[in-house]
Amino acid sequence: MYKVFPALFILTLLTNIYYSQETSQNQEIENFSTAISYSSGEINELYIPAPNITPYSVRTAVFDIDYVSVPADVQAVVDFAASVWHTALNATIPITIKVKWEPLGCNGGICTLGSTSINLEGLGGGLGNDPYDYPTSLANQLDNTDYSWSSDIVFTLNSDYPNFYKGIDGDCDSTQIDLVTVTLHEIGHGLGFASGVWSGLGFTGFGSNFYNTFIQIGDAPGGTAMDAVSWSTSVESDNLFWNGANTIAANNGSMPAIYAPNPYEGGSSISHFDPSSPSITANILMRPGLSDGQVIHSPSVLDMALLEDMGWVINCIFDGCTDPVACNFDPNACNDDGSCIQPEWYLPNIVGGGHAILACSYISGYSKAINQSCAADVIASDSFCLSTSWDPVCQDAYECCSDIQNHGCTELYACNYDSTACWDDGSCIYCAPNYSCFNVTFTGTENILIGTSGSWTLTGSDGVIEESGSYSFGISGGVSSIPSSCVPDDCYTFEVQEASEWSLPVSWSLGFDSNTYSSEGASGNTLSFASASASGCMDPIACNYDASLCFDDGSCNYQDILTLDLLNTTWYLESEWGCNTFLPTIINSFLFFNGDNTFYTNLGYQGVWSNCLNTITFLYDNGTIYNGSLDFFTGQISGTMNNPSGILLNYGCFIMNQATPGCLDDTACNYDINVTHDDGSCTFPGCSDINACNYFVDAGCLEDCVYPLGQTNQVLGCTYPTAVNYDPTATVDNGTCMFDLIDPGMCGTGTYFDVVEGMCLPDGTGSGVTCMGDLDGDGFVNTNDLLSFLSVFGSTCP
Repeated sequence: MYKVFPALFILTLLTNIYYSQETSQNQEIENFSTAISYSSGEINELYIPAPNITPYSVRTAVFDIDYVSVPADVQAVVDFAASVWHTALNATIPITIKVKWEPLGCNGGICTLGSTSINLEGLGGGLGNDPYDYPTSLANQLDNTDYSWSSDIVFTLNSDYPNFYKGIDGDCDSTQIDLVTVTLHEIGHGLGFASGVWSGLGFTGFGSNFYNTFIQIGDAPGGTAMDAVSWSTSVESDNLFWNGANTIAANNGSMPAIYAPNPYEGGSSISHFDPSSPSITANILMRPGLSDGQVIHSPSVLDMALLEDMGWVINCIFDGCTDPVACNFDPNACNDDGSCIQPEWYLPNIVGGGHAILACSYISGYSKAINQSCAADVIASDSFCLSTSWDPVCQDAYECCSDIQNHGCTELYACNYDSTACWDDGSCIYCAPNYSCFNVTFTGTENILIGTSGSWTLTGSDGVIEESGSYSFGISGGVSSIPSSCVPDDCYTFEVQEASEWSLPVSWSLGFDSNTYSSEGASGNTLSFASASASGCMDPIACNYDASLCFDDGSCNYQDILTLDLLNTTWYLESEWGCNTFLPTIINSFLFFNGDNTFYTNLGYQGVWSNCLNTITFLYDNGTIYNGSLDFFTGQISGTMNNPSGILLNYGCFIMNQATPGCLDDTACNYDINVTHDDGSCTFPGCSDINACNYFVDAGCLEDCVYPLGQTNQVLGCTYPTAVNYDPTATVDNGTCMFDLIDPGMCGTGTYFDVVEGMCLPDGTGSGVTCMGDLDGDGFVNTNDLLSFLSVFGSTCP
């Protein structure tokens, strides 16, 4: 009941309820409950905004409202109030309300602002085991059955009251009563926030209203519950409390006080929270009083908790700070409104005088850290600063963090690691797989006349420029660093182009893939290099050849597994171009493998070889390549050959067997029965005496000399007296004489020693003594000497 006094508006809502007993009796009762407001001039310009209204299409509760003679602007107010409640509740059965806009009269400055009626219903339609009655709107939800024969809630607003603020924006001034607040309050009673006690015949009406089962005398746990006797003695005791679990939790663990003034106030007593209790603040909707300018567009946590105790399923509608560590954490808030106030770091005034403290307010002996983020970072990286002491190590780190000039990447393996940084600023760059880190620094020299400028490019193996930039220095010179970046693994050419011929040369240092290069090692202004993953073996015959590489780093491996001893074996190679064609075999040779992966043949050819997983490859210097494999049973290597520059055919087949080269001619001196392939090395027997009929200058072994008839029993040897091996018993000189070349008298008068012939020869003067070949003793070897020879030995061999 609203009572209006000239200056003060106190919302006092009297709600009389028609009860059903054993059966459902929920016929509509009108003007049975009234609310009167009194005004004493008190002003409370409180503003509680509405929650975020759930869109009509996804609302969780439906309010069916029947308007009777209600103007459009008032309907808009009621609709808005209903949307707040349909946001706050979760109901499966529609809640029906009838709203009237009628004169309720004003008499002597006292005006009735509105009146409300509520229907009650027992569960199971009054036929169940539950002895209590509930508001019909709640009984419908609990039984999931619509018991309503008429409106669940009926309230009338006084059309005679002149100072209602009928807007929904909350802009109610201090001379008006906010109609949205009044409507929300009335609907709250209709949902069950009502006792039904009235003053007739010693306070009756306790009945079976489920609401009254939560009323307790005193706030002690396990206090005295109300019964018929207690009602008559306690309604005016100012000592009643609500004993409901949800409401106690919302009230910080204590029972909230229920309004029970003395004397009894019809329509207000027992059906509101007690505003004189410290916990019942002005933002609570279900208080008995309403002041001018007071705007409450949302039920409070306590209001909703009481309805939840009654059995309503509620939605969280409260905005606030949801961060549990915030200074203003609101445990009842479910929608964070961004209002959280975080605690801050406080550091001891004296280094080492305590540990860091996270607090919401000033602490004696401490000062709030000027740089909160740095304090937090230091503590996160060193727990000692928080758990034990803010010592010099903590302070140095804090000061370093606060000086952004010393910030950078401190991770050693990061692409942009900065050895001069004392604080990691989170800028570290880590290259993804198959990417390498690139950076370059230019240094310009000082010159009082001209500066230095130019551009640079980093070009990949495909000719695409991956990175580029420019540099420029004034006459004072300086250093310019290009920020680190990650580029794909590749072979690169770095080139610096000076802006003009007048520009001074610039020096530079380049970092790439953990390597450092400088202008001193470049060829002019150009440098080529490659990432590790782009470098490797580029020799096609090597075991670790990689066709995707662009830079040969000398790592080629030519021997994976030696399946046989290639090195200590002579191989006989037989090749045929065209493979079984009419063409003749064109290459038969002995082949020798060297340990340095080169080979040569007895025909003078050479090249390189590899043996990779039983695949044997040898590449001739002329480009012919052989690829074959070993037959483990026969020991034979066979395969194909290819010569891109072949004239007739560019392909062929070959076989290669282990060979024992040597002489296969059994008449030769060096015939070897173990030889498998004749290498042309056979030597044959002969006589080394040039006077013998069977003289053989290339004899591989000696045989008996055969002389002309009549010359037998000759003794072969050196017949020259001046020879060091002169044999006085020799009758025939066999050409074995050896002379002392140092002795100037080795040759007689008229002769000289011929180095080529290895003997003394006439010098042509005719004064010499007889020498070999001068058969007639005239000092010359000529035709006369031949005739003398023939006359003695004849022209035929015996």
